[in-house]
Amino acid sequence: MDLNNVVLEIISQAEKEAKEILKGAEKERESMLKIAKENAGKKKEDMYKEAKEKIKLVRVKELAIARMNAKKIEMNAKKEAIENIYKLFSENVYSKSRKDLLKKLFEAGKGRINANTVYVDEQDFEYAKELFTSLNVEKSDIKGGMIIENKDGTERIDFTLNILMENLRKKTLSEVSKFLFGE
Repeated sequence: MDLNNVVLEIISQAEKEAKEILKGAEKERESMLKIAKENAGKKKEDMYKEAKEKIKLVRVKELAIARMNAKKIEMNAKKEAIENIYKLFSENVYSKSRKDLLKKLFEAGKGRINANTVYVDEQDFEYAKELFTSLNVEKSDIKGGMIIENKDGTERIDFTLNILMENLRKKTLSEVSKFLFGE
């Protein structure tokens, strides 16, 4: 074998080995790409599931907030309706029979203390002077009803319209609510 043939043989052998190395590298590259694609696909799927779950949680939270706000609006509307009923009731009852109501309130408190002074609002002052001639009748900043006081000012009975309505509200609120809203 001459030197040329040896060189050609070495070159040919090197080319074969290079082709084998390139073929092996190509297979490894294909394998790595396949694994990377699988991992990317799995990662994409996991991210999609996670995003879907987050969206679901946000929806649930938003719905809960919306329901809570709707319930709050409903409760406020019911509360306002009930307050309006009590307000209308007090205005109607008191405006139609002021004099009779003053008389009945005094009768209700008469036995409790030794009445000396009756405090009334400005609108009821003349009625009270007519009704309670043996007592001191004084104007006060109350809104309807009366306050009965003993001689030395140590005892008072508060029959003001605000107190009477508050007591009525406490006693009847659940019944009124059941009647109006079936609850």
